[in-house]
Amino acid sequence: MKKQFIKFGIVGSVGFLVDACVLWFCSHWLPYPTARAISFWVAVTSNWWFNRIFTFQDATHLEKPHQQWGKFFLASLIGFIPNWGIFVYAMWLGEQLELSHYAVFPYVAMVPGVLAGMLVNFSLSKFWVFKA
Repeated sequence: MKKQFIKFGIVGSVGFLVDACVLWFCSHWLPYPTARAISFWVAVTSNWWFNRIFTFQDATHLEKPHQQWGKFFLASLIGFIPNWGIFVYAMWLGEQLELSHYAVFPYVAMVPGVLAGMLVNFSLSKFWVFKA
C-alpha cells in the first residue's frame, strides 16, 4: 500500500501540473472558479489514465475503461469538495490580505486543497475504483 501511495502521489503531481497549466490557460478568458472547474476535469482524466496504467495496473482488467473512469470521476468529485472549498477560501483570504494581485497566488492557493483531496481520492481509488 505504501508503494501505491507513492505512485499515487507521483501521478497526482503530474495531475497538479496538468491542473495548473489548464487553469493558467483558461483563466485568460474565464473567471478563476470556472477555469478551476475545467482544469479539475482535465486533471481528473489525466490522473485516471496514469493511475490505471501505473498505480493500480492490477485492477485494470476488472472493468470497462469508461465504467472505471466514471467511478474515478465520482470519487474525485467527492475529493474535490475539500479541494474546491479550500481553494475558494484561500482565494478569498488572499484578497483580504491583498496577496491576490500576485500572478502566482491562484496556483499557490491550489496546493492545500489538492493535498486534502488527495487523501480522500487515494482511499476511494484503492478500495473502490481500482479494487483488485
